[in-house]
Amino acid sequence: ITMKNAFGSRINVFAYLLFILLYFPCVATLGAIYNEIGFRWALFSGFYTTFIAWIISTIFYQSATFFEHIGSSVFWILFAFSLASLFYFILRIKNKKRFKNI
Repeated sequence: ITMKNAFGSRINVFAYLLFILLYFPCVATLGAIYNEIGFRWALFSGFYTTFIAWIISTIFYQSATFFEHIGSSVFWILFAFSLASLFYFILRIKNKKRFKNI
């Protein structure tokens, strides 16, 4: 059974592969981050990479199949960009607060 048969189309396969290549790091990497920096950074690393993988694969899939379901694609693309922007601004605010005290 090929991946195309299992997923239905090349677009589905490519979106899946994008997600798999970018998502949650291996446990050894998280263990190294935990030992070197701490639990919070290890947790952040796992969340951040999975979040980025979801955003990129969602935007790719919805862009590639845009004309098959325009309304749904517009919603998901805007939702993914909104989440990415919100996350970016939260990190900027946290960064400003952190270095303001130094």
